Amino acid sequence: MIFRNMTRQDLLFLAGVSCAYLVLSTSLLLSWPLLWPDEALFADTARNVLLNGHPSTTLVVGMESGSYWQPPVWFYLMAPVIGILGYNIIQLRLVSMLVGLCVIWATFLLARRLELSAWTTRAGVVLLAVNPNFVTYVKLVRMDALCVLLTLLGLIAYATFIVKGKSSTLVTGGVLFGFAVLTHPLGLIGPAVAGCHALTGFGKSEKLKFSTLVWIILPVVVAIMFWFVSATNHAEFWIQVKYQFGRKVRPFSVPLISFVERYRSLPIFALLVPAGLMNSWMRAYRASSGLPLLLALGATISTIAVALSFELTYHAYCLPLLSIACAGFLDHCRNKNRLIRRLEVTLLIAVLFNCGAYFLFFNIEFHSVLRRETDYAAFVQKIADEIPKGATICITGYPCSYWGLRGLDRGYHLLDETFLSDSLGIQLSKRAEWFVVVNGLTPRDDAPDVVSQVDMMQRYAAKAGKTCILTNFIGERRRFAYTARVFRLLPTGG
Repeated sequence: MIFRNMTRQDLLFLAGVSCAYLVLSTSLLLSWPLLWPDEALFADTARNVLLNGHPSTTLVVGMESGSYWQPPVWFYLMAPVIGILGYNIIQLRLVSMLVGLCVIWATFLLARRLELSAWTTRAGVVLLAVNPNFVTYVKLVRMDALCVLLTLLGLIAYATFIVKGKSSTLVTGGVLFGFAVLTHPLGLIGPAVAGCHALTGFGKSEKLKFSTLVWIILPVVVAIMFWFVSATNHAEFWIQVKYQFGRKVRPFSVPLISFVERYRSLPIFALLVPAGLMNSWMRAYRASSGLPLLLALGATISTIAVALSFELTYHAYCLPLLSIACAGFLDHCRNKNRLIRRLEVTLLIAVLFNCGAYFLFFNIEFHSVLRRETDYAAFVQKIADEIPKGATICITGYPCSYWGLRGLDRGYHLLDETFLSDSLGIQLSKRAEWFVVVNGLTPRDDAPDVVSQVDMMQRYAAKAGKTCILTNFIGERRRFAYTARVFRLLPTGG
């Protein structure tokens, strides 16, 4: 077993990396990333499993009886966690952060199973554990960390099958891939990597290649069928899935550019990415076994999948394998002449310094420079001072005001600005009495997010016979300072 082969040095290394990751993550636990609307939606959906026995949420009009736009595994697993730890954003983010820690350990185990050098394995894990795009977004109260963990465990099982040929490990890998798909659609990355690798055969008979593919694909097909069959209302299922995929339809360049832009604050790591991918493919081409090819396929397929479907949280899906690939390139440089070895050391130090500077900047911003302007409790109280008790409020923006408004015990009925269809959008606008747009990124009135959020509500309010009137602006117009625009929804002509 992989665990049995871990030395005392391995355990000490993982302990040190884990401490570094936990320090970086907890230092900005609730500050960065800003509280997301997704976290409220998904947490409430999981909480309703305890209340109603199935995923649902009252935050989105049209999901009161069932929430089907995401696969259900995460909701069912988080329900008992909420039952034990309580329903609070702090506890829930801590849980996600700990699942992220498990991802780091699983990355180490996968690198070991791929028979990479000790230096590559450890450097890859370090590059992952201190990467802001991993540390920052993996702790969001979403299903991404769990999906990545299941995917990595599935790849470990599949790699074990390659090495030892035990069918039980192949079946285990397929089952884990199935659960990953039932956690998030990007769980398809795992079976795609294993499936492409199985197609190469590596000298195996066509019969064995076929059976391998069957055990990879079959659990995924079963998982997708279960997702559909488990829905109690298939009409609502298709409305929600259509909405989910509809909002993902964008020109090819949009997600790709957004993906690249997220590394503008980490330029040195961005330079390592193509070098790491190229080196992994060169190593796969020269290798006599299939393990290097598995890494090359994993790093490439995961990066392409994330770049073409990009959301901020999706970094977590490609960074584990990508970090190992980048470390492999640096390790390759260690075997060259003195000048290249010095360049390799300089690059590694520069990447670590870049990551450290990122966390230092945001710690200074939120804990010193903008400490008063980002006081979440005081900020939400100012919003509540504008709105009477018992009001129905539509909320949107970052940081999400859900947790603060809910905690004030003022009897608010909160709705999220999610319009699954035109008819449901009109229904939401009829029910809402107030509309609160929060922004903690830019204070500008012409900020794209603010403009689109206000325009959308105004359109549906007009169809519902209402007018959206700005009553107050809360906060200071400084970057990263929390601001809120409070609107009253009144009948037209009223």
